[in-house]
Amino acid sequence: MFARKLISSLISSKCSSSSIQSIRFLSEKTSPDAKPLIAVLQLNSTSDREANHRASERLIRQAASYGCSMAFLPENFDSVVTSKKQVTASLEPIDGPMINRYRDLARSLNIWLSLGGFHEKPKHIDDGRKFNTHLMINNEGDIVSVYRKIHPFDVDVPGSARVIESNICIAADELVPPVDTPIGKVGLGICYDIRFAEFGIALAKAGADVLTYLSEYSVSNGGALWEPLVRARAIENQCFVIGACLTEWEDAKKASWGRSMVADPRGCIIAQVGENEGLAVAVIDPEVQRQARILLPNLNDRRPDVYGEIITAKAKQN
Repeated sequence: MFARKLISSLISSKCSSSSIQSIRFLSEKTSPDAKPLIAVLQLNSTSDREANHRASERLIRQAASYGCSMAFLPENFDSVVTSKKQVTASLEPIDGPMINRYRDLARSLNIWLSLGGFHEKPKHIDDGRKFNTHLMINNEGDIVSVYRKIHPFDVDVPGSARVIESNICIAADELVPPVDTPIGKVGLGICYDIRFAEFGIALAKAGADVLTYLSEYSVSNGGALWEPLVRARAIENQCFVIGACLTEWEDAKKASWGRSMVADPRGCIIAQVGENEGLAVAVIDPEVQRQARILLPNLNDRRPDVYGEIITAKAKQN
């Protein structure tokens, strides 16, 4: 029964067998040579922080029961707010009660958690704005990496759309280096970062095996851009790309695309959630990446002498 349900949440591709392998490895998770599994989670967050946490915990526990070593949550997993007043009321520091609950959960379930789009209260700025923060928590409950979004989503099209994230979000000015995890080195990003090829290239040049973009994509943009961007970042960097995305299809004012997905280093979609809240499981097989880079070594064929060099992510103190 479980295998049938999982099949419906995974997309098989003729250029990758990872989707079908996911099912096999779930039953072989205790095998010493089993490939690592991850879960990409899709949430329908609201302003009710407690309800959001219950939904997240339920899916994280489900991922752990499947033998996943890591779970990736979308942007605004903590809450969805629409005004600066609501943002200010929702802010917490990284060492606050909400993140501590996720740290306890990671420790108790022996699972890594990638939490993106947390409403972080800045330490030295008190103007009601936030950092849009992506945290990586290991299976011992330690925060091992912190990335603060560098690209606020500012769009002002008269008569069409106006979203000025910088009104409520402080733009950071540093990448963070990829972090060592059970699935390799993971580079951390958030939503709009996926639109900037240089961002992913910098992380790949710094050694990333996996790129993550934890997102809330609008329906209008998601239909046209979400899957092509996930696949493009995977192909050009020959990395796995994990895109956990918020979903909401009933409220037109905050409609979100959903369709969280995982692409392999050849751009094949190997796992995907649909429109509803839920999760999908994928195998992150380093051999797939190794073969992709052998068969088409485009990473070695770049010409920075002609079109310039991309700076790699630099280490920083959190």
